[in-house]
Amino acid sequence: MKKLLGIIVLGLLFSGNAYADNYKILNPNEYCSKIALPTDVASKDRYAFCLADKTAFKDHGFQIVNKSDGHPVRAGNHSMRFELRDGDCNDPVQGWNDCKNDRERFEISGRDMFDGKKGWHAWSVFIPSNFVDIMNPALLDLGQFNLESSKDSDPCCTVLFKKTKNGFVVDSELQNRAWVPLNSTKTQAWNDFIVNYKWSKKDDGFIKLWLNNELAYEFNGPTLTKNTEFVYFKFGIYRGGLSRYLNHKNFTPEVETCFRNSGASNELINVTKKGEWSELLGLGGESATFKLYNQCKHLYKIKMPTQVVYYDEIRNGKTCKRLKIKDLNCKKLK
Repeated sequence: MKKLLGIIVLGLLFSGNAYADNYKILNPNEYCSKIALPTDVASKDRYAFCLADKTAFKDHGFQIVNKSDGHPVRAGNHSMRFELRDGDCNDPVQGWNDCKNDRERFEISGRDMFDGKKGWHAWSVFIPSNFVDIMNPALLDLGQFNLESSKDSDPCCTVLFKKTKNGFVVDSELQNRAWVPLNSTKTQAWNDFIVNYKWSKKDDGFIKLWLNNELAYEFNGPTLTKNTEFVYFKFGIYRGGLSRYLNHKNFTPEVETCFRNSGASNELINVTKKGEWSELLGLGGESATFKLYNQCKHLYKIKMPTQVVYYDEIRNGKTCKRLKIKDLNCKKLK
């Protein structure tokens, strides 16, 4: 179930055309459509978009773009462009609706990996200079290793890669959500991620992450929960807790009055006004902040910002050398 909640399909998958902007749709009429990305942007692997409501796609969500048109490219002539606009929420599966749960997303999901699997993943991310950060008080993930578990109460992810105003952080749900800043983050430039891993329910699991050729994060121990069925990598733009951002950005005396009339406590109003991170805000469709948003959104003028992120060189392999990334010195990754 979690995997289906985490991935969204784009409009081109249902256009009836098996080819779109240099990527091939292998089964456009099926619920979970598989796509083959061009080798200029990704290794030969299969990725997927899934969506229960096929009318919810957006053409702007995902494109293969060309360097000759002025788009940033890490290597070769193409890169992947993701765009998320206000209202780009969706209904990935029956029984779940992003719009009703304070979320928006466009993501691609990779193939399943199982207990005992060892390997390497690499990808590069470019954040344009006009990118609007929404982290603290909202959430923004630009990639994650997602856990598919037999129990919904289990953690969603091994690690998530979040973008804050100060750069990237690693968020590990297997380490009590410890946020680890990645200090070598570059601005208006490509950021290169390389991960070496062993997925394991035992103590022999590990994750090592290099950002821009510097070891930035390391974990040794179980990398899966006992209920994990498989893990998979997904990337794109995922944002949650939208009402946290919107309630703060639209805070006015009139909105404050609306909050009070809706039963908000002084503490909730204060953290909303300051735009602070607080557990009091909650997260999801039943959160205190989302309920306030639904009561007072008729007074709002500011919407969610459009966000654009580029990805390139999505690679994976059994060894570092099999990533086949130009100028990568695997011997230095220690």
